[in-house]
This record gives sequence, structure tokens and C-alpha cells, in this order.
Amino acid sequence: MGSRNSFPDDGRYPRLPGIMGMIAAGAVILLVKLSVAAGDSTASVLVEPETEPAAALFNTYCLLCHGPDGSGVAGLGVSLVDSSFVQSQPEADLAEFLMIGRLPNDPASVSGRPMPGFAWMDVTELSSLAAYIKTLNRGQAIN
Repeated sequence: MGSRNSFPDDGRYPRLPGIMGMIAAGAVILLVKLSVAAGDSTASVLVEPETEPAAALFNTYCLLCHGPDGSGVAGLGVSLVDSSFVQSQPEADLAEFLMIGRLPNDPASVSGRPMPGFAWMDVTELSSLAAYIKTLNRGQAIN
């Protein structure tokens, strides 16, 4: 099956079913937009896409589960700030992981919750998002 992404599907990360990933991403977008419309304090950390494309991607697709600074949200997403996984992954591998996601029953899952894949993003967006997430990680891995 052809894809605009150049990441190989070598089985390292099991893919989330396409519809599940799309529903999860849609829910994140909707909840972030609702919180902004309601005047949630999260709105103050959102960055305009023209200013910082990678930060805008993070704010749109990651913030709800991983928090505005990447420190995680209890019950939703793990901290990216002190993640040994983020710290140990080269940007290219992290971008591949973002494309594929992770199922909750994956032995490598530390949260037991699904991480949606963003296979619909192009390689440039995935790479930019991976680089941004690496900037959040302070190299103080604990998990």
C-alpha cells in the first residue's frame, strides 16, 4: 500500500487501527478547541501556527494528554519531559513512533493507554513534532 510517509513498517511499533487513531486525534482537537473557547487557562500557552509550526502541532495533537509543557496529564498521557523513551530515541525513530502510535497492550507501554498514531501527517510535520518533543525532554529520565 502506497504512503506519502517514508518510514518503514518493520513491526517495531504495532499500528493502531486507522479509524481509532483518527477518532482519538479528532477528540483531542475538539477538546482543545472547546477548552480554548471556554476560556481555559490552556489558551494562554497555545502558540500561533505561523510563529512556531512544531509547537502548534504539539498544542493541537499532544497538549490534551501530555500537558502544555509536556509534563503529562494524570490518567491520559505520560510525561515527555523526563521520559527515558523520548531521551533515548533519535529524532527519526521518534517521528516513526509518532506516525505509528502504540496500543495499550504493547509490552513497551508504560501507561496502559493507547497512543494514537498520526500516519496522516506528512514526514516533515512528524519530524518537526519529534524535534519539538525532544526539546521538552530535559534528559532527566525516570521511566
